[in-house]
Formats: sequence, structure tokens, C-alpha cells
Amino acid sequence: MFNDDLPNLRGYLRLLEQNAELKRETKEVSTKFEIASIHMKVQAEKGPALLFENVTGSKIPVLANLLATRRRLALSLGLPADSSYEATNGEVLQRARKRIDPIILDKGPCNEVVIEGDKVDVTKYPLVTMHEHDAGPYMTGGIVVARDPETGHQNLSFHRFLLKGKNRFGVFMEPRHLWHIYQQLEARNEPLKIAVVLGYHPAIGIAGATGLPLGTNEYALAGSLAGNPIQLVKAQLSDLLVPAETEIVMEGDILPNIREPEGPYGEYTGYYGEPRPRPVFVVRKITQRQNPIYYSITARSAEEGYYFAAKTVLTLDRLKGEVPGVKAANFLQTFFFVISLRKERDGDGKKAAISAIAANDSIKYCVVVDDDVNPREPSEVLWAMATRCDPSKGVSIIPHVFGQTLDPSAEGEGAGRVWSLMIVDATKPLNAPFARRAKIPTLAEIEAMKAQGKL
Repeated sequence: MFNDDLPNLRGYLRLLEQNAELKRETKEVSTKFEIASIHMKVQAEKGPALLFENVTGSKIPVLANLLATRRRLALSLGLPADSSYEATNGEVLQRARKRIDPIILDKGPCNEVVIEGDKVDVTKYPLVTMHEHDAGPYMTGGIVVARDPETGHQNLSFHRFLLKGKNRFGVFMEPRHLWHIYQQLEARNEPLKIAVVLGYHPAIGIAGATGLPLGTNEYALAGSLAGNPIQLVKAQLSDLLVPAETEIVMEGDILPNIREPEGPYGEYTGYYGEPRPRPVFVVRKITQRQNPIYYSITARSAEEGYYFAAKTVLTLDRLKGEVPGVKAANFLQTFFFVISLRKERDGDGKKAAISAIAANDSIKYCVVVDDDVNPREPSEVLWAMATRCDPSKGVSIIPHVFGQTLDPSAEGEGAGRVWSLMIVDATKPLNAPFARRAKIPTLAEIEAMKAQGKL
């Protein structure tokens, strides 16, 4: 029997409401541009999660801005809302090291309503059009559940879906795990059976975005992050396991050897992904909760970054294992990774950067700074680059490396796109004189000096 006390979206929304972190928007809004525009405005103001309850042409509310602040990330982990950056990251790391296996149930709330046959019509869901030149409404908050035909291991991943008809989507897959699974089946001219789940506890989304090695149980990572096991049920058209508490489950096939135009779409890079022939997903069956909530992620919103929280923390953990002086790390911008360290040996900066690039394929620029520089503060990082790095010695370029397919500066087509990597060592020399950093004491430091009789 489903246990509502274990991790689930609706319980998390109640927690947000109790902490003044959820706003119910009752004014009528349109899925075309308006929801995305309001989301980005509220995000810029560090505002709450949004539940749009009056959506033009739909009886289903739209949830957005769910996980776009450190406060809401902390709450999703069961931590106090005011937990520090360091405390939250430390908790993520400790939990990620000890996985909690999921619980498999016979049935769950996601099975309350069953839609099949001619009644399947995905156009009834409030899919959002975000950018002025998008090809149409996109489903962006869905996690794809698929199974590797060779190993039998499940995989969770995020992908964008362009609405093409009442039971049809165009799907974009980068050359990662799902693409690898799809290619195996396409070579046999067999469809790939998937389930797309929408509306789930944030821990499941974080696990799905972390990019764990194929074969790792991502539901076990989600359980460890949430602090309790994730409850699963078997999908109805396959042996896939889906979260019992999820709001909507769309089951069907990604067809083999069929391509249709997909795009343009405004991606997280801030540019449109141009239209290209891509695979097609046909929805065969939908199960959902009574009065479901539709979840949408706006491209390039801060929410995307928080879903990669565990990936960044696990990358940092790997760095510390190889370069003990590493103290902190952060994605300052898309593809732009900053590492802060206390050098113990000459070459520690470059060693840390190489380790980070090997651990995380989303890094294009890797800047290493000393531990007196805040890697989350752009002006600090730029100051270190400007004053502590001689480009002739501190900058290294690694050309012709497999790159992110969505980066418009990458060259080539499809899975063959490549980019160059840049390492910037903006750390002071270890055993040579260097100018002292000028510093004005903070007010707290001044008070401490007064208390100690130093002022």
C-alpha cells in the first residue's frame, strides 16, 4: 500500500506552503509564453514555486519554479530551509555515499486514472510554449524511464519532447545513455519502450539529472537524497518501474528508423537548437492521479542548475580524492566551472582541472582559483583571472574533444560534435613571492577585534 509519509510531490508542496515557498496563482494564464515569462520574472525576484491553477483551455494546473533556490533544495532533502550552502552540499555527499533501495508496490496513486486506445490525447495536457520561435509546445519536465536490452538495467534521464499530434512527440536525445539504449534496439528494428513520468519528488529529478554510470540504480540515489525509500510500481505496458506517487505517466514507444523534424527550441545554452530530423515517441497509454498536476521546467531557468546539485557535489568529491587541497567548486555559468583550492604542490591547479574535465562532460572552461576566492562570485573569479594568471603560463587549450551537442560553438554533426577545452590556472605561485591581497575588515570582524581589545 502506498505510504503518503514517504517522499512524494504533494507532500513536498505542502512543506513548501508551510514555509511560504509556494504561491498558488489563480489569475488565468496562457501556456503560450505567459507561464514561462511569469516563471522567469518570479525567479529573478527570488520568489516562490508557482502553481498556476487557472490555465487557459485546461483543467490541469501547471507547476513551475519548483526547485530554483537553495532554500527549496534544502527542504526537498528534509533539511532546515536556512541550511548553508556548505551544509547542504555536505549532506548531499553523505547521503549519496549510502544508497537506499526503492520499495516496489502492486499499485499506487499514479494508477488512479487509466487512459488508453482512442482516448489517448496528449493535447489535453497544458504543454508550455516558452520562446517566441519554438516549434510549438514542449514537454520539458518529464523523466524518461528506459531499460538497457543487454544488461536489463533501468535508466532515468531528462529530454525535451515537441508536441506533434494527439499521441505523438518529436524527441531530442543527446548521445548519452538513452541514445545508446535506443541505438541497440534500432539496429534490430525494434521500438524502445519508455515511460515518461511528470510530477515527482525533487529527489527523483536530481537523481535523474546526475548522469550516473549506466547500470546504477538512480531510484536508490533518489531514496538516499530524500532520506527514505522511493515507492515504485510496474508500468502497464512494460516491465519498467515508475514512481508510484508521480502525477502523470505516459507510456509508449520511440519508433525505430523513423525521423521527423524537431525544433527549433530555446535551450539551456540561451540559443535555439535548430530543427533536425529526430526520433518519434508514440504514446500508447496514460495513467495518472485524480486531478493531476502538470510539471514544466523552463529552459535556462535556475531550476535546471539545482537538478544538477548532486552531479556537482559528486564531481567535487572526486576532485578532493585526487587533489586534497580542493575546497569548493561551482558552475558559474553554462559550461563554465570554477574550482577553489589551497595549493599543496606546484601543478595542483592544472591537476584539479584535468580531473574535473574527466569527471564532468559539461565543463568547457575550467578556472582554478585560490581558496581566498569565492567560486560562486563572478567578480571574485574574474579578479583572480585578471591578476593571478599569466596567460602564457596559466592557460591551456585542449583541442578536438567530444563536446555538448547543444553548444552552438561546437563543430560537426550529431554525435560527432567536438569542441575545445580551456584550463585557466589563476592561482598564486606556491614558492615564490606574490603581492598580498588588500582587505577591508568586515563589520563582524571589527566587532570581534573590539571584543578582543585589538581596536
